[in-house]
Amino acid sequence: MVSTLFNDMEIDGIEPIAKFFKAAVFAYSRAGQFEKAKVYFGKLEEAGFEGKPKFFKTMLSQRRQNHEEFMFWRRKMREADIPLDIAGYTSLITSYSRAGFFKQSINVLSEMREDGLEPNSYTYTAILTAYEREEQYDNALEFAKGIHDDARDDILQGCIRKITMLSEGKTYEDLAEEQAKKKTVENPQGIASKSLEGNPEGISSKALQGQGATKQDKQMIKDPCTLEDYIESLTKLGQNRNWNTALKLFYSMRSKQIEPSLDAYRLAVFACCRGKNTEDA
Repeated sequence: MVSTLFNDMEIDGIEPIAKFFKAAVFAYSRAGQFEKAKVYFGKLEEAGFEGKPKFFKTMLSQRRQNHEEFMFWRRKMREADIPLDIAGYTSLITSYSRAGFFKQSINVLSEMREDGLEPNSYTYTAILTAYEREEQYDNALEFAKGIHDDARDDILQGCIRKITMLSEGKTYEDLAEEQAKKKTVENPQGIASKSLEGNPEGISSKALQGQGATKQDKQMIKDPCTLEDYIESLTKLGQNRNWNTALKLFYSMRSKQIEPSLDAYRLAVFACCRGKNTEDA
C-alpha cells in the first residue's frame, strides 16, 4: 500500500518530501520487510535527511528485527555520529537485549560511563531486565548489590523483587497471581481503573482514541466536495486516529475527479503507515 501511494505521487507529478520516506521506513520495518525499509531509508538519505537520536532509537527498538537489521541501524547511527544521552543509552541497552545481544547490552554501561554519564534507575532496570531475559537471576542480584541507594526508586526495587522471586523458583504465573491479589487488596470493590482515572463510564481505550468510525467521524467526512473539504476531513480523521477511514476517504477523491495535493498525499501516507495497512505495506 505504501509503494502504491509513492507510485501514484510519481504519476501525479508530486515530489515526496523527507517525512514521507521516513514514514515508509517505519511502516516497512514494523511489517518485517527490512529490505524495503532499507530502500526507503536510502531515498530518505538522498532527500537530505539528517540523522536524529529519536529516529534511530525508534528503529533500534523494533521488536521484529533480526541480527542483520539491528546491526544495520546501529551502524547507521554511528555513521551519523549521534551523541547519546542517558535515555538514549538506556534505550540502546533495552534494544540490544530484545534483539538477543546480551553481552552487547551489558557492555553499553561501560560505553556510557566512558562518555561521562552516570546510569539512573531506568538504566539499571534495563540491565537487570537483560539479565532476567537470559534467566541469569543470581548474576542480576549480584549486579543489584552494587547499585547506589540514590538510584533505587520504586520501579527498580520492583524489578529486583521480581528477580529475587524468580531466583527462588517462582514462575511468572506465580508473580501474576500475587500481583492480582495485591490489586484486590488495594481496590477491594473492583472499581475499573478507567473509572479511577476519570473515566466513570468505563469507555474503552479504543473508543477514547477514536479507533472506530463514530457518528461524529461520519459527520466530519460527509460528502466532501472540494480539495479543501477533503484535507479538512483527512486532518480530523487523523487527529481521531481513524487511519483506515482516512485512507478510504483519500482514495474516494478521484471518483469526484479531484486531484490529490501534496498535503492530501502526506495525510494518506501517514494514515497508511499508522493504520492496519502497515502490515500490508
